[in-house]
Amino acid sequence: IKKYKDNMLSFAIAHIITIVLLTPPLLLSLNIPLLVLNIILNGYCIMTQRYNTIRINEVLKKVEPQYLRNKENMEKEIKDEDKTIDEHTYKLKYKREKEKELNIDSLIENSTLAQLKAYSKFLKDFKKEQLVWDKTTYSRRISTNKILTIEMKDR
Repeated sequence: IKKYKDNMLSFAIAHIITIVLLTPPLLLSLNIPLLVLNIILNGYCIMTQRYNTIRINEVLKKVEPQYLRNKENMEKEIKDEDKTIDEHTYKLKYKREKEKELNIDSLIENSTLAQLKAYSKFLKDFKKEQLVWDKTTYSRRISTNKILTIEMKDR
């Protein structure tokens, strides 16, 4: 929804620029019908986008607190899961970058709720695998461009 809202803002700016750029040449050429058409059509688009932005802001006011509450609960759940695992490190690899070693706080810090859910599932699956196979490393693709690895330190 936020991306859509940002797109609407950029489209409104494009319509404002169109009005500003087309008005002087149409005035100079005394082409009044086209000038009026330009102002009406672009003005209508600007007003519609403004109206929709107001409506989207109302939806975001209602949805955002719930999203943040869910995100905080998921962060707490992940930290609790993390505490039950012996000494370990996380490594996150983006598609075309080097693998980065990080801790649970830096892993959670800039994550969306969907990514946090993927991390939670990853930790639960790792614990199951650990019981069955006694693995020291476990990797999984958690989004289209991220691979998360958990590596146990030597005991």
